[in-house]
Amino acid sequence: FPVTIMVGVKIFNNPTIQLGDIVSIKYTDNNIEKIENTRYVVYYMEYSKDIGGPEMTVYLSEVM
Repeated sequence: FPVTIMVGVKIFNNPTIQLGDIVSIKYTDNNIEKIENTRYVVYYMEYSKDIGGPEMTVYLSEVM
């Protein structure tokens, strides 16, 4: 059976992201910039605010 990867990512507040958007993940590991070749669809978003300012969590599911 294929395994679907699902992940929640905290990001800076970005009002241009919408449900259904197709995205990829770009991150830094040991000061080396990496980009995953996997595509994900945005299926849920949460907004919060704390002392550091607004924050957004996007929940992604792998596009197969």
